[in-house]
Amino acid sequence: MIGSLLWENDKNGARIFLEKNIEKVSRLDPLLAGWHNIWLGGLYEQAGDFGSADVAYQRARARLGTNIFLPKHDKDQVVSANQVDPFSSSVFGIVGLSSGEAFNRELLKLTNRFDALKGGTPSQMEEAVRALGEFLGFDSSRPDNDFNTGPDVLWIDRTNSVAVALELKTDKNDPATYFKKDISQCHDHISWVSSEKPEVNLSVLYIVGPSGKCDVQANPISQMELLNPIHLSSLSEEIIAIIKDIRMALPLERLEKPRLKCNGFAWSLKEIAMRFKSTKILNIR
Repeated sequence: MIGSLLWENDKNGARIFLEKNIEKVSRLDPLLAGWHNIWLGGLYEQAGDFGSADVAYQRARARLGTNIFLPKHDKDQVVSANQVDPFSSSVFGIVGLSSGEAFNRELLKLTNRFDALKGGTPSQMEEAVRALGEFLGFDSSRPDNDFNTGPDVLWIDRTNSVAVALELKTDKNDPATYFKKDISQCHDHISWVSSEKPEVNLSVLYIVGPSGKCDVQANPISQMELLNPIHLSSLSEEIIAIIKDIRMALPLERLEKPRLKCNGFAWSLKEIAMRFKSTKILNIR
């Protein structure tokens, strides 16, 4: 495989193949893995990533012996001094792993944490929503689970002092009816956030559940919106896709790309909420 990629001059494909498989090779044949490290170092050099090339050559020496002559650059690598948002840090925590196996393991863990967003028990979905908010860099908690009061999940964007509450009703039939007791519960949650988190502005309370109608006896307010859980699942899939895309880049680029793709207003809580295709409960009453 590696030979055919190099023969076809697919340098990027060869690099990605080596990164993914070099640990497996090292367990079966450490010497062969050493030569793979040399090839990988050469590919990094050709791409201009001399720091990663030095790391690959260092690993080759460890496997083949220090007598082997290999290039050594030891050039300081320039990285961005821009401020890094929490979401960008979360992404880099996975894409920045030097080991391909460690990357795959952590990506699988994250995927499994988000899996219940596609369907699970109420408790599993609550934890998946909490985990999603946490990975996005928000102060993410489950007040009802932790204190027996408050919304199921609360996301707080500390940078902008904005909060979003999420009350899960995913166990309702589809189409669903949201009754007076459901809406009264949401009123209580809004009051709880106002009392317990006075430092933040609760922009919206989402009832997360299937499409449907609100019973005419209920009294929702404009702050309450219906959010189909598919939008949370889609957001998690977007995150996984971003991670996979950045991982395909050179190691040096993996440091900078999270700053470019995952930083700034686009990933603020307010902007994410605007991307959700939610419906005001007042409009389905």
